[in-house]
Amino acid sequence: MKNAFGARFGAPHINIHRADLLEILAATIPAAQIHLDSRCIAASSSDRVAALTFSDGRQEEADLVVGCDGIRSLVRASLHPGEAPRFTGNMCWRALIPTERLAAGHVPPDVTAWTGPGGHIITYYLRGGQLVNVVAMQESSEWVEESWTTAGSRDELVSAYPGVHRDLRTLLERVEHCYKWGLFDRDPLRQWSIKRVTLLGDAAHPMLPALGQGAAMAIEDAYVLARALSDSPDDITASLQAYEAARVLRTANVQLASRRQARIFHQKPRRSRDLNADWIYDYDPTIEPIVTTEVHEPAIP
Repeated sequence: MKNAFGARFGAPHINIHRADLLEILAATIPAAQIHLDSRCIAASSSDRVAALTFSDGRQEEADLVVGCDGIRSLVRASLHPGEAPRFTGNMCWRALIPTERLAAGHVPPDVTAWTGPGGHIITYYLRGGQLVNVVAMQESSEWVEESWTTAGSRDELVSAYPGVHRDLRTLLERVEHCYKWGLFDRDPLRQWSIKRVTLLGDAAHPMLPALGQGAAMAIEDAYVLARALSDSPDDITASLQAYEAARVLRTANVQLASRRQARIFHQKPRRSRDLNADWIYDYDPTIEPIVTTEVHEPAIP
């Protein structure tokens, strides 16, 4: 990936800390346009205006509301009441290990996937090699809360992977703090927009992390939505129709491929096979033409 992506797809493959990415994006927005401590409790729309209601009683109107509020999106519930995320039978631990806690060279400077029956672990560096990110996914019959803030323990993490390679066990034993959460998803959604309200990112298409595409798909959504609004600035309905036409099929296919890849990771080694991911990376949301077609499961060789 490190050596091939630039030549093959016109851009490098980058691993970046989520907080660092958010800082980069937020730096371009005037602080006065960001309102914290504002919990939205309802979203609605007429043909002329969209409206939000907040927990403190405030109501705000806008030309357009974009719900980027995650897998348990309140905005999505306003558009499609009665739906609920589905537990996938998988849970995950996440941990960041300072490199100084490890022997030099213990983790190779690559995205490394350790795979086996019923689970897999991904490791890679962040912040120029200061941190090692550990993402440990495991099949589980027990429901685990869908949250980024539920604390786990090192002992729990280590005991969940008995008999692993000694290098991996050493890495897990160096974990100081970790978090765990249940992995939920939803089936592909065919309609993201109603009147002047639409969805973006996990609110529209939550997916398992097996392909590492959740945040990438949200950023693609944002580019395409911006294009659609620029093309038809005086017709919100037409803009949202164009946005959906460009995004629904692609994100549905990535959702389904992420499910498939999780199953591939958790097979016995002799049955493992890699996903041909060129169709994921060889896509430019700034120029991709807008087409309308049917959602279908991607053909994975």
